[in-house]
Amino acid sequence: MQDKNDETSRSAVKIKLLIRVALVDGRWDDREVTLLEKLADALGISRDELAEFRKSPELEVAELSAGLPVDNAGRIELFGELVKMAYADRTVHKSEMQLLIKLGNVLGFDEESVRGIVEEEG
Repeated sequence: MQDKNDETSRSAVKIKLLIRVALVDGRWDDREVTLLEKLADALGISRDELAEFRKSPELEVAELSAGLPVDNAGRIELFGELVKMAYADRTVHKSEMQLLIKLGNVLGFDEESVRGIVEEEG
């Protein structure tokens, strides 16, 4: 059974990663905001918490490590959500692809796999 703190930590990490992907191109698109709000709602994150995360989406290494899914299915799901966020404005910009490659590597995917997943989604 998952500890409530572990679940909360994973939700916070997921939202912060999604914010990082959305902001890496330097702007917020309405579709990105809508997707972020839907995912936050699904994770039980309030609008106030979301606003705080948007102000400070930085992640410490320890927070990132503790918040990542440990199982392969969870990592695939998280990466899929990150790709959807990158595509929310209908274009994956170069900076978004670079960040997706880095995050994909952290999640255990090689660059070729990341590029394949991104192309498949688009």
